Amino acid sequence: MTSSIQERLGLHTRSMSIGGTERSTTADVREIPISKIAPDPDQPRRVFAEDKLDELAASIRESGLLQPIRVRRSSSDPGSFLIIAGERRWRACQRAGVEKMLAIVTDEHLDIGAVRIEQAAENLIREDLNAIDEARSYRDLLEGLAVSQAELARRLGKSAGHLSRMLSLLELDDETMEKIVAGELTAKDALAMREPKEPSKKSGRRRRRLPPGHYETPAGRAVVKRGKTLADLVACLSAMIDAEKRDAA
Repeated sequence: MTSSIQERLGLHTRSMSIGGTERSTTADVREIPISKIAPDPDQPRRVFAEDKLDELAASIRESGLLQPIRVRRSSSDPGSFLIIAGERRWRACQRAGVEKMLAIVTDEHLDIGAVRIEQAAENLIREDLNAIDEARSYRDLLEGLAVSQAELARRLGKSAGHLSRMLSLLELDDETMEKIVAGELTAKDALAMREPKEPSKKSGRRRRRLPPGHYETPAGRAVVKRGKTLADLVACLSAMIDAEKRDAA
């Protein structure tokens, strides 16, 4: 799944295509103290399911960390590292009591735009991603890849309408977004509250259902009388229309 979404976005392990330009990266794998690793403050994903973290921590205690995380050197502290991908594994290792963990250290000169793209791509494969973090990931991909919403939707296999609705969530106030993250409000309901539907001015007057034997005429409602022939009905209708015209004149 991960490689599939990366391929659709035009991402590769050793290089990333950003705005049509290839940027090479170098990396090495090492064991790093967890205390020297910190989450990226600009990571689009903010919420992690507690029960899933507990499950992963139990797995790490039993079998160890099966996949290293990806980090880059901190620009403010060369001895520390910021997480590019794998914050969930880092959090689970902390819960499991692990002191050191394997990490792929990416070249410190890696373009930050490439980092944001990789983080957003990884987030979108998570099943427990909430709507706000999903929307932030779409936003980061749009900015990093410099593509249109329609093009990003095509690459991700999503509809343009879905992308547009998700991005609209980022225009909501902070309180509403927090409710969505907490599961107190659905994204659909939040957007509906922001944009109440108004009756369409183009819609005409609703046609009333008439009882059997009745029909509408320009002059009003008429009743079909039993025993009348078609010619009688036409003559009656013509007379009513003429009378309406005279009244209008």
